[in-house]
Amino acid sequence: MRSLITLTPIVLFTITYYSGCTPKTSRPKHYLSDQYMPSAAAPSELANNTASESVLERQGDERRQLVTAPTGKAYWLRWRKVSESVGRCNAGRLIDGLRLPAKGVGYRHIGKSPYGSDETITYLRFAAWAVHEQYPDTVPVVVGDLSAERGGYLKPHRSHQSGRDADVGYYRTKNRALRWFKTLPIGELDLSKTWTFIEALLRTGAVEYIFIDHSVQKALRDHARSRGFAARELDQIFQFPGRKRRALIRHVAGHKNHLHVRFVCPSEDDKCK
Repeated sequence: MRSLITLTPIVLFTITYYSGCTPKTSRPKHYLSDQYMPSAAAPSELANNTASESVLERQGDERRQLVTAPTGKAYWLRWRKVSESVGRCNAGRLIDGLRLPAKGVGYRHIGKSPYGSDETITYLRFAAWAVHEQYPDTVPVVVGDLSAERGGYLKPHRSHQSGRDADVGYYRTKNRALRWFKTLPIGELDLSKTWTFIEALLRTGAVEYIFIDHSVQKALRDHARSRGFAARELDQIFQFPGRKRRALIRHVAGHKNHLHVRFVCPSEDDKCK
């Protein structure tokens, strides 16, 4: 059986992310390197706790984290640590947030709120890239609101205030593109791509919660089970069936047409709650 927690890396590659720029802070102009090279670094063990950051290394303001993609290959995610998430997701702000580019490998952003913490942007782009790696001809997934440039209240959301939240659409069957979030019949949800995206997020070890409607949870859970994931492990991940309080994927009304991912506080952001 496959596992989100114990899957052994097969090949070690490097995927390098470059931060964008904000008016206040000097950052490299390029966001993402499309060059993937075998890494000279030895494989590291992945964390066994999906609610905490996996292997994370620091050198100055440079960060790199080893994450296993759904394909079983391990990749180094790299970024510069500049941003700071302050306060709570529903009563917070964002300092020197990083802007998600309008388009990237495997995704496109819509709306006027593209800012997040360095970690949030890195993890979102990794998940979209992971789907693209497995399905090279896929249409891009739609990414909606993250946070405002300086965080704070973002209409109409109650959260999205500290750079740790993001709304992401579901994938549609037959590789049909969506312009905006759309409630689809379960039969039109591309469960393979959507689960791959979610699995990539979970493998970062930095997910606090993912909000998904119960009806979509059931379909995704059944699909993950069919792909070999143990029922006991999926019971820890999905709130469905029932209303388990400690599940990572939870039901919140209003999430039939998109998922809402919230990442944990970055370990270095002392004022994040």
